Amino acid sequence: VLDALDYGDGVSNDVINMFFLIKELGYNTQIYSKYVDERVAILRKDISKLKTNNDDIIIHHYSGFSNIIKEIEKCNCKKVMIYHNITPPQFLEGKAKQECKKGITQLNKIKDLYNYFVGDSDYNIKCLINLGICNQGDILPIILDFDKIDIHKTRESKTTNFLFVGRVAQNKKIEDIIKLFDCYYCNIDCKCKLFLVGNNTFSEVYTNYLLKYIEQLKSKKSIFFTGKVSNEDLKNYYLNADIFICMSEHEGFCIPLIESMYYQIPVLAYNAGAISYTMGNSGIILNNKNYDVASKLIYLILTNNAIKEKIIADQNNNLKRFYKDNVKEILYNLILKWSN
Repeated sequence: VLDALDYGDGVSNDVINMFFLIKELGYNTQIYSKYVDERVAILRKDISKLKTNNDDIIIHHYSGFSNIIKEIEKCNCKKVMIYHNITPPQFLEGKAKQECKKGITQLNKIKDLYNYFVGDSDYNIKCLINLGICNQGDILPIILDFDKIDIHKTRESKTTNFLFVGRVAQNKKIEDIIKLFDCYYCNIDCKCKLFLVGNNTFSEVYTNYLLKYIEQLKSKKSIFFTGKVSNEDLKNYYLNADIFICMSEHEGFCIPLIESMYYQIPVLAYNAGAISYTMGNSGIILNNKNYDVASKLIYLILTNNAIKEKIIADQNNNLKRFYKDNVKEILYNLILKWSN
């Protein structure tokens, strides 16, 4: 169960992939939500139709203030919360900030409703413990369907392309990606582009601030906000990327890191939140934001094939943690635990 089953959303994709994985394990399962995108409507039923038996298990995917708590409360069965994290309010402003505060307040009110807590990273479990929601929890990695990702296509771009995928929100520190890119553009190679792919209407104030900041830079004509894109366009951005950059200061998991690794793109990310968990012993993790050093490091990666191949090999090894068969085994053992 979840509030909204969306199309292309990270949590919704995880729900859908879990739905099919549970079916593969031989269990009867159904997705229930209050809201739905018509493109995935065939996969779910309205939450008002939720009825359970004593031996059922409700898996509630929680990523912010939920409007389906009453429907969950009325069910007399085991209940599991999978926590996808709430962005700390200090990173946001306006309505988004208030919604995050509401979610954290709600968490404390409903914590006794659940028998088990699960995080899609060790960081998310630590967040729940620090908030006083639970004393312990299990980790179930995000379920990614790599079979749906086609990486076999001829590259179209002839420039060096920097890529970030994610909504344009304050916690993502988009300005720091831009600063790094501008440093590279001005000091190393002006034949490069930065693509910021994702929802840029989340915070009009923040987006406008970024646009005004970009206007001052020499690299301004090489920086592109794409807004939300189709799955096909997203694939093309990955296929034409040379380096993936993440400067976020709060992430509960960060799926684009794993997607980039699957597309064989070297990943460079700032060490915050769940980044170190998701990256594993792979990619390049920055412990500070020294743009001059990071720019030179990127140039080294892009021009030294041996270094680039070693980074990609390590990333491919990290990807194995998220392969369906590995996650399937973890999920199966968790279902056995929840059933006792």
